Amino acid sequence: MAMLLCTIILAICFNCGLGEADPAVSPDELTLYFASSRPDGLGGSDLWMMTRATKHDSWSEPMNLGPMVNSPWGDWCPRPSADGLSLYFHSNRAGGEGDNDIWMTTRISLDAPWQAATNLGPRINTGASDMNPSISSDGLTL
Repeated sequence: MAMLLCTIILAICFNCGLGEADPAVSPDELTLYFASSRPDGLGGSDLWMMTRATKHDSWSEPMNLGPMVNSPWGDWCPRPSADGLSLYFHSNRAGGEGDNDIWMTTRISLDAPWQAATNLGPRINTGASDMNPSISSDGLTL
């Protein structure tokens, strides 16, 4: 259901030909994360979010997750944890193990800013392309 909701939102609500992709809705359905190559971003593709107060409200304008999360390279496939305090994604930024790596950013509360993204290291990433992360609802399986 959440993926159908993401697809409908991207297709109808704000897709304007700016390369929106990889939608993910938070478990409470109040935050929509996506990747976009909008011209006011930081790099090739940035991570963005839209929020709403309730499931019946309209979505906010897209907000770039900023330089703590995004890089001058490509950042894609944002996937929030069930509690909304971690966000997993893949990137081809420098400092990784391979062509694309899985990265993570965290925050201390739902209202707090995202912290600097960190590479999940060689236990998760390989010398190849590691992409499209998914985290289980209990947070124990990546």
